[in-house]
Amino acid sequence: GDDLRELALARTVDAGPAYAGGGAKTAALRYPDKLVADLRFGVFRLFDLESDPHERDNRATRAPARLDELRGEIFAWLDDLALPPGEELIDDPAMLALNRGRLGDRRAVPELSELLTDDRHPAAGRSEAARLLGMLGGRGARTALAHGLGSDERSIRVEAAIALGLLRDERGRRPLLSIVASSPGSDPGVGAESPRPSITEAPADTPARRARAAIALARLGALEALPALPAAAQNAPGRRERNEAIRHLGRLGGPESLGPLLALFEDFRTRRPAALALGHLGDRGALAPLLSQLEVEGHANIRDAIVEGLGRLGDPRAIPALTALLSQEPTLGSAGESLIRLDAITNGAVGGSDVGPDSTGLRGFATCRAAPRNDPYRYSGRTECTTDADPAIIRLRMPPDITGAVDGVELVVRLATGSDGAAVDVLLTLDGQDVGSVRAESTLREVRRTLPVELVHGTGDLSLSSPVPIRVDHVLLVPRRATLARSTAAN
Repeated sequence: GDDLRELALARTVDAGPAYAGGGAKTAALRYPDKLVADLRFGVFRLFDLESDPHERDNRATRAPARLDELRGEIFAWLDDLALPPGEELIDDPAMLALNRGRLGDRRAVPELSELLTDDRHPAAGRSEAARLLGMLGGRGARTALAHGLGSDERSIRVEAAIALGLLRDERGRRPLLSIVASSPGSDPGVGAESPRPSITEAPADTPARRARAAIALARLGALEALPALPAAAQNAPGRRERNEAIRHLGRLGGPESLGPLLALFEDFRTRRPAALALGHLGDRGALAPLLSQLEVEGHANIRDAIVEGLGRLGDPRAIPALTALLSQEPTLGSAGESLIRLDAITNGAVGGSDVGPDSTGLRGFATCRAAPRNDPYRYSGRTECTTDADPAIIRLRMPPDITGAVDGVELVVRLATGSDGAAVDVLLTLDGQDVGSVRAESTLREVRRTLPVELVHGTGDLSLSSPVPIRVDHVLLVPRRATLARSTAAN
């Protein structure tokens, strides 16, 4: 590796480009610019670390020349990594394609597809090509994988079926059903339309491969995957796959999934994804374990997952605990959205507005949107509206009871700039009283101001003044009490 101590100690800024790759993301750094790339989907995010050290302002659309330069450096770096150590060229196109695929480089898809369909190559390489195509996707991958279902080699058929399922291609469903339902070592076949060729190799199933098959079948929405998902959560080869098995157990499951998910929730290694899955499951038998763990959990990312799980669970008995957390732990990103989903504003536990298409009392807003409430991939930021006037007005529902709010009332606003632009200051007033300014950046985030109690008695008109359009997700008014209440789970 390279010695970066001079750069770390700020003795030089001319350290040349630095690269990093791990999981789905690859990054190139040529200070002050940093490019983060997800090569599977062709998504690139460009940051100026000198002015934006927290990487909140994506400049990709505003600096296309710099984007192209760093993108080229990432691809050149990946090309170097794909070569054997000490070699400048590689004569074997199949090996080069496999190396590129292992690095997550989607440019390898055409060569991997050709490798999979060419029976002159060894089965091990073709089987891995199928696995990598399931990870990378792309044009031509599905056609090659469907061809792989008819291979004479059992390992290729199994990997092709798994890959098709991971790509949500229905042609993988029938063979995956056979793999998941079969006992270890039995042959899955490929369905009636494509009779299984006779084979002589040893059975190709392993616990890890059967786990991946269960996950692939779950991606197709097949309930038949459910019995195999608890084992998949233990046996899948990587953390990402294990977490996906847990997610599907919550999204597809019914009452029978509560026990396995609670067992996974007890294990620290799987607690975070299990908390989210329990929320998706919607079984209120999870309320007491979630609240109990929230009392003692010390890891912020797991606490935030529990808070999101409580919001998705939909049990209003969690409102007192979440109201306390919103005031007590501003770093938790999900508490505000969870209170909104539990109808805490409507019930009068807090004040505010869930700003969206159904909001009343909005003035100076042009467009509003809302994602489905049960969207598994979007939690915070489900609803938002964008301003088209300066100032814009939001009529807030005022908290009905601020008795005991000796520490004031917390004003929480989740907002961002209306486009992929630079950060701006937004001036806030409540019923004509100046309450200060907050910073809006290119991504939605919560900003806070503590208000004296005497300000929270008017009609509740919150004014936002900004030189550019602003996106607003929600506004909350939370009484800050001297003793923060803690919720206990009801029987």
